[in-house]
Amino acid sequence: MQREGTTSAPERATETVGGRAADAFAKLGNEIRLTILLTLWEAYEPFTDDDGLTFTELRERVGVTDSGRFNYHLEQVTGEFVEETDTGYALHGAGHKVVRAVVAGVGVDDPELDTEGVEIPCPHCGSPEVVDYEDRKLWAVCPDCGPDGEELTLMETDFDPAGVAGRTAAEVVRANGTQEVQKNAMRLAGVCPECSGVVDSRFEVCDDHRDGDRACPNCGRVSRVLVRFECSVCKNEMQGPATVAAASHPTGQSFALEHGLERGFGADEVPLERLVELEESMDYDHAVVSTDPLRVRTTLRHEDGDELAFVFDENVDVVETTRQRRA
Repeated sequence: MQREGTTSAPERATETVGGRAADAFAKLGNEIRLTILLTLWEAYEPFTDDDGLTFTELRERVGVTDSGRFNYHLEQVTGEFVEETDTGYALHGAGHKVVRAVVAGVGVDDPELDTEGVEIPCPHCGSPEVVDYEDRKLWAVCPDCGPDGEELTLMETDFDPAGVAGRTAAEVVRANGTQEVQKNAMRLAGVCPECSGVVDSRFEVCDDHRDGDRACPNCGRVSRVLVRFECSVCKNEMQGPATVAAASHPTGQSFALEHGLERGFGADEVPLERLVELEESMDYDHAVVSTDPLRVRTTLRHEDGDELAFVFDENVDVVETTRQRRA
């Protein structure tokens, strides 16, 4: 029962995201309307001039015999998710996103991933990581780096079942790496990779950090400084060691590429074992240069002596870049 003076969940949602977004959710709360979107998606052919369905074709494929009833539900999704074309009806942008989210996330049977033979050393202690795929997430865990020698989660990233289907475990790891490089580059540039909204970036610093190879008992992580990205529109979020900001920056990616480490385009063509070797040739560290104002230095260092350092401000904007080349 709703108490006096309180708002309902739909009302709170409307206040948060706006009435139009809440209305859009309401319009999808019907099986016929969702079937309309799925039917139009099945009829969609990329790069064709017109893949629309006439009213009658669409109604028959959806399986509704009452024209008036069908027309009512079609009108509810037209404008937001469906557009009228010269020949009938077709999905437009928002409609495609809804269907793609369903198809990629829940439209594929939950796949099993055999990760036996995937050998990736923990970047902190060198122990073999335990890689697993569960709950539509790709996980990497070190069995030794947690507080008091417990396990420590090194990576937890969303990875849709569609990305697992038809790939080996090594291919999934490479594909996830490519995906995260591209997404983090967008986040660093202030653009949400999910909705194109404005991304807020900041650092999270453990003020009482205990340095070492194991996780700090105060913050539960090895890295003293985390970088956090959060979309101000859709709340998509990501966090990782501060060095993620440097590795995601175009200059950082160029530095890695100079030394043969391709993290983005073409990474799928490199065997996982070779990628691991190349990653091991790189060293990453970070330090808090000042606290007021906050300045964080992150350094990429290759085993040949080349070094690239960034200084970021509290908003994860670059304020200084230095390059030291090997002698």
